[in-house]
Amino acid sequence: MKNKGIGILSILVLVLLLSACGEGGVKEKRFKSEVDGMTISLTYEYQMDKVKKQTTKTIVSYDAIGADTKEEAEELYDLIVEDIPLIEGLEQTLEFGDSELTEITKADYDVLDLDLAKDIPGMNLSGDLSNGISMEKTEDMLLEQGFEEVE
Repeated sequence: MKNKGIGILSILVLVLLLSACGEGGVKEKRFKSEVDGMTISLTYEYQMDKVKKQTTKTIVSYDAIGADTKEEAEELYDLIVEDIPLIEGLEQTLEFGDSELTEITKADYDVLDLDLAKDIPGMNLSGDLSNGISMEKTEDMLLEQGFEEVE
């Protein structure tokens, strides 16, 4: 009877350990905001409270940036993009459509030097970054700024 109790206890401990390990896996949260002719979609991959990766997709109408044509929008963004240094862990693509621009920025925070990245226009990094980026604090900030969490 004693061995049977130890066996059941061992199984319970194993189940608890496995379920605890599952909680530490990489999860995803998405947020969206639409304002002034711009749609911003953010996707975060995080583990525990630490953000691992972020993808930002921004769709901007040419009217919103003061451009009348695709060519004018390209010229405006060339001026902005030339000031952004090439940093390992940060990737950006731009697609110019007939009436809007789609910008996709991907950040891999396991590779990215946060001290260099915080000086890049549009990167909203502040506080103590030595332990990485907190998903909880990021979510609070986004909700305060009017973003909505989406599925």
